[in-house]
Amino acid sequence: MAEGRKEANITGTLKLSIIGDDQDVTKNVAQFVQSQIQENLPNVKVEISNLPDKGFQDKKTNGNFSLSQWYWLADFADPINYLGILTSGNTMNPGHYSDQTYDKLVADAKKAGNQSTYWRDLRAAEKRLQSQMGIIPLYYVKESHLVNPKLTGVEYHVAGFADYTRAYLK
Repeated sequence: MAEGRKEANITGTLKLSIIGDDQDVTKNVAQFVQSQIQENLPNVKVEISNLPDKGFQDKKTNGNFSLSQWYWLADFADPINYLGILTSGNTMNPGHYSDQTYDKLVADAKKAGNQSTYWRDLRAAEKRLQSQMGIIPLYYVKESHLVNPKLTGVEYHVAGFADYTRAYLK
């Protein structure tokens, strides 16, 4: 910690801000992150700002934060759904993460001519992202459903959600 503070020319108390929406789960996670940082990193103060969606989106888009909570739900079951949004200049990249090596790996994966190359490039992009700490996953959302065996017509999508709009009991 001391070496990093010296390198960044930080003296005294380091003040961080964490922003998020005003949902209860987001507030609870922010409080946990705040407590862990303040308990484990000396001379660091974390301010929480949970905002209604419009204010949150404005701060996030403009980069007015130190830390931001956000989530992304996959549209389809492929890691490019997550990795692609973190490329430089992507409007869905709220942390404004930018790394030329990462961008190239994602671009190479997108134009790969075969599955082997595609997966090799995506694994390399993920490894690069993790080594650069471009994002820190805190948790994953998962749902469980108890379904009556007489229920039919449920569609289970590859992205992980169930569609009950055509379901009926036999």
